[in-house]
Amino acid sequence: MLTKILFTVLIIIGAIIYVRIRARNRALAPMAPPLPRPVAPERPRLAYYLALGLLVILLSGAGYYLFQMWFDASRIITVRVINSNTGSVASYQVYKGDVAAGKSTFLTIDGKTVTLAAVERLEMGGE
Repeated sequence: MLTKILFTVLIIIGAIIYVRIRARNRALAPMAPPLPRPVAPERPRLAYYLALGLLVILLSGAGYYLFQMWFDASRIITVRVINSNTGSVASYQVYKGDVAAGKSTFLTIDGKTVTLAAVERLEMGGE
């Protein structure tokens, strides 16, 4: 661990020394007049507009997908909890996103947390 820290410190010190020597050499060198910058021919903008269009399509698709996921999770559905031993049925109104597959608890619209027993099963219905 100590060697990693020392190695990093040595690299930083070496970089600082290199930059200072390079700056000193530039200050001592005579300045040459800048060369005129060559004018590059104008490139076709088709690739730029295609890339921009693809980016807009991808972001729009991702936004639509996220909106659909949120909209579907915020739907109100009726959940029936059926006791296998007694046959009694209890109905609850819940948001679809609050009912997770494989979990034995869910939250109702009223704010109650319902925990399923081992002998109960859950049926989800639309509404």
